[in-house]
Amino acid sequence: MRKMLLLLVLAMVFPLPAFAGDTASGKTKAQGCVGCHNAGTNSLSGKGEALLISQIKAIRAGEKDHPPVMSGLSDQDIDAIAIYLNGVQ
Repeated sequence: MRKMLLLLVLAMVFPLPAFAGDTASGKTKAQGCVGCHNAGTNSLSGKGEALLISQIKAIRAGEKDHPPVMSGLSDQDIDAIAIYLNGVQ
């Protein structure tokens, strides 16, 4: 019982991204992003998946002024894009 509780607590403290294995999908879907957000000054690498997800969802919702490249993306698409962009070097 203690091991289960410990595993549950660890999973809550250190959650794994739901779509961590979906970097290929993220790379494909992020092609509209990398034209501006590449390894240069506008890089999104290392910003953190949670931040990228919240920002992309805000863009999709029209809450941030940004070219409309996020319309039509599902939450799963956004997760995959954030995972990919966060790791781009």
